[in-house]
Amino acid sequence: MGPELLIPIVAIAGFWGAIITFIVYYYRSRHIERMALLENNKDASIFANTVEEIKKEKGNSTLKVGLLFVGLGLGLIVGVVIDSIFDCEPAGTFSSMLVFGGISLIVYHLYEMNSDNHKNRGGDIV
Repeated sequence: MGPELLIPIVAIAGFWGAIITFIVYYYRSRHIERMALLENNKDASIFANTVEEIKKEKGNSTLKVGLLFVGLGLGLIVGVVIDSIFDCEPAGTFSSMLVFGGISLIVYHLYEMNSDNHKNRGGDIV
């Protein structure tokens, strides 16, 4: 068993070990915080989320992901066209994907702001 085989094994074990460690520390610190609140008779209502609050925080994630993928796809198409026209490096393809992906997230943000304004005024979005 030479170092050629040992390096990937250590890398994979280290990667999964780090992920498991982060998850354990996250839940352990959350538990300690909640226990400290309960021991000091503090209000623990900050941990109780209603369904409406969760939906409001989450937003419309399916639309966001869909717009992001459409933006990345358009960026890929534009990047390939620019690459074939100017015969340049493929970095233009990746940068156009990032630009169009960012534009799609901005469009989603504007949609959410418009949606919140209509909800606050009591209007319906058609």
